[in-house]
Amino acid sequence: INMATSCGILLRGIGIIVVFSILPKRYISVVIYGIIYLIMTCTREYIVYVWHKKIMPGLRLSIKYFKQSKIRELFAFGIFSTISHVASLFNENTINIIVNVFWGVGFNAIYAVGLKFPQLMKRVFLDSTWTLTTTFTDLAAKGDKVKLKSLFFIYTKLISIASIPVCFILIFFAEPIILAWVGSDFILAAKILQIYIIPLVVALPFAVWECIN
Repeated sequence: INMATSCGILLRGIGIIVVFSILPKRYISVVIYGIIYLIMTCTREYIVYVWHKKIMPGLRLSIKYFKQSKIRELFAFGIFSTISHVASLFNENTINIIVNVFWGVGFNAIYAVGLKFPQLMKRVFLDSTWTLTTTFTDLAAKGDKVKLKSLFFIYTKLISIASIPVCFILIFFAEPIILAWVGSDFILAAKILQIYIIPLVVALPFAVWECIN
């Protein structure tokens, strides 16, 4: 899933660059971006479907294996998944809406730029940590507390060594980084970058807690 998601993000980026470079300016719009996003999301899900055969060769996805007794479970999971996505949509976009209403599109762009590095740090150090969930589940099921505790401390130390220096570099050199990247018009994004990076100094090393929970 992580590999498929990464491929989807890369394909979306390439798709946007190629399409927006080729199309005449009058055709470039949010609708075109939405179409690209939809196509690349479908492509990502198809990659997951194709790769499941290699990762789980014993799994068979076919209509003949479908049981009516499972409809209630599928329906319940569908509701849960929908509510989760809608809740995250409000949670992630509320600030953007507030900024847009009170300060306008320009400040929304500055805010978005300020979030890019914190989001990158989360993807690199936080999302990758989730892959350990199955390992912790397996160790907990076997009652192997020694290995579970050892994995927890080793991983926490490794993530601390890898992430904390990067966080401090982003905090102390936020302005030069923003200036070099997007120029002086977005210098306010440096303040936003610093604010959002500070919690990650603690959050990233202890991201493994979510796997244990």
